[in-house]
Amino acid sequence: MEILKTSFGEVKLIDDSKLYAFGTKQRATIKYVEILKHEGYTEFVYVGPVKALGAFALGYACAINNVYCKLFLIGTKMSLGGLKLLSIMRRMGRQKYISIELLKTDLYTANTIGKEYVADRDTCLLVPFGLEDQLYVDILTESLRNDQIVKQINPKIMWIASGSGVLLNILMKIFPDTHFNVVQVGKKITISSDRVTIYISPERFMESAKILPPYDTVSNYDAKIWQFVMTHGKDGDYIWNVGTDK
Repeated sequence: MEILKTSFGEVKLIDDSKLYAFGTKQRATIKYVEILKHEGYTEFVYVGPVKALGAFALGYACAINNVYCKLFLIGTKMSLGGLKLLSIMRRMGRQKYISIELLKTDLYTANTIGKEYVADRDTCLLVPFGLEDQLYVDILTESLRNDQIVKQINPKIMWIASGSGVLLNILMKIFPDTHFNVVQVGKKITISSDRVTIYISPERFMESAKILPPYDTVSNYDAKIWQFVMTHGKDGDYIWNVGTDK
């Protein structure tokens, strides 16, 4: 766990970018895909933004499990995460398992395309946005509860970026006494709790943070936490860094 020194004191960084090529959600994707493969699924489909690390974590897990993954990603240019996934798969000789299609459309239309793709494929699964599937949530929760760093800390305040809200909801259960400062980077966060304070990023979702943190992160996602830490952070706060787009 890294200690960051600021003008108001020290901030503790839990940094999954050092452990997982595709961030926190990679902690659970291999086991998730393995279980569903045994249930008969041969292809997994995901729809989301072109920079979504969850999509690449799923793709990686599919290739490891020798099943196919179709990613419908909203954007006009392949992200660094997507290029990293394809590069890793080429080195492993598993590139045949990954198919990425860029869509110049909105999330609603992209989801429709994903649903149409799986409609006549009986062994093809459309994975929910953010991997918001109870099986996946259970696996990720178990992984985090068993993490040595997680077991040793009891944060008073934790900063986290939120898109789908999957990780936030899990961490709120794991740390029942923690207050979460949540930075909304995309869709509106609807969670209502006196344990949550929501900060809204001034940048649009696909835009990079104007104030970048002193650690590797996802420029249009977790990086947007830092501007609020600098203005509202307190000594002893924690930051959960999901991953990096480098």
